[in-house]
Amino acid sequence: MARRIIGEIPRYISINEYDVSVKKNKSGNIVSSAKAHLEVDGEKIVCEGEGNGPVNALDNAIRQNVDRLAKYSKYLKDLKLVDYKVRILNTGTEAVTRVSIESTDSKGKNWFTIGVSTNIIDASFKALIDSLDYKLFKDNAPASK
Repeated sequence: MARRIIGEIPRYISINEYDVSVKKNKSGNIVSSAKAHLEVDGEKIVCEGEGNGPVNALDNAIRQNVDRLAKYSKYLKDLKLVDYKVRILNTGTEAVTRVSIESTDSKGKNWFTIGVSTNIIDASFKALIDSLDYKLFKDNAPASK
């Protein structure tokens, strides 16, 4: 998964798999749910969440389970997603999507991460996980074993 552009940022959190679903319920509401299988220091963590869209559901799945990310929970509690942008890089049904996420923390520091994929959810999740990794890196969190 070569997608690092910024120097030597370690991989703190690995993504083993994820599942996202979007459905319209009987009352006409659209509900998105997500399940993400993450790994930190060899420990497998299953995170689940719901949101107003698939990316929000993935974000909520991680945020609602940040305490389970053991040694990283104190670093990630103040992380907030500020902006989310999508850009289609070419045309057609096999278009490549670039997602840009702006994040911030309680110190008022902002940073951008980018995910690129032919799948908008995959591009979004890459940018989201990179945002977590960058936050851990800039706060000098201990690297994974």
